[in-house]
Amino acid sequence: MRTEDAMIRPLLRIRDVAARGALYGLAAVPLLGVASLFVGDHHDRRTFLGVVGLFAVFMAVVGIILGLFFWWTCGERRPTLP
Repeated sequence: MRTEDAMIRPLLRIRDVAARGALYGLAAVPLLGVASLFVGDHHDRRTFLGVVGLFAVFMAVVGIILGLFFWWTCGERRPTLP
């Protein structure tokens, strides 16, 4: 897709964006598992996983809302031909 100033922009498809987000989420799971091994007590480990999980949910919601905002503002506007 070319714009008026001859910049080439990649097309973002919701399926590709969602797949990339799911892949990043799955890649973070082993890292969280390794990090939880450094927390000694069982109760502290559960608290750590709960806090990190809630933080991840919060960041995911913020990211989705921000991404949808950018998607909406950068909506496809076809240039008019002279």
